Amino acid sequence: MKISFREVEIHDAKMLLDWRTSPRVTQYMITDVPYDIDAQKKWIMNSYIRKDYYHWIILCNDTPIGCIYVQNFDLENARTSWGFYKGSTEFSGIGSKILSYFYNFLFFKLGIKNIFTEVFYNNVNVIELYLHYGHKFIPDKCRVIYKNEREILLIALSLSLQGWNKEKYKNSIAQFPTDNWKCSPI
Repeated sequence: MKISFREVEIHDAKMLLDWRTSPRVTQYMITDVPYDIDAQKKWIMNSYIRKDYYHWIILCNDTPIGCIYVQNFDLENARTSWGFYKGSTEFSGIGSKILSYFYNFLFFKLGIKNIFTEVFYNNVNVIELYLHYGHKFIPDKCRVIYKNEREILLIALSLSLQGWNKEKYKNSIAQFPTDNWKCSPI
């Protein structure tokens, strides 16, 4: 199974919006977005000029299957938060392989020292996956949000460069192009 990544492009707007608004994906997203192709295209264009955010399409055997992104990207303090979702239900189990490529990119190409993420409390499989990779809980950063008129607990986790098992995943290297990212640090 070949995993690769490419920059999100304008022509991806419909595919991303279809994924992002699907019940399977949006149930675990902090925010909901309206189904508006023009707004999605504008959002993609704006991502190219942001210093704190960028995203890539995840490809498996050259088939688009999801999106992975950095947000709150802070090179000065060597930290970022991130997230990803699989839009395609094909290639189950691929999520665990994607992360090792992404973490190596963040730590060794971008120079990040700390990676943060938040996960819905009931997304147990993803929490277990993150713990497998060395994430640690950050109890004082957990928070409650309101979504669909319900309170939902977000579990905060972090992974540090020191906690990353770089030897185990040293062969998980992939290109994350940043040609369109006007504020790319590389």
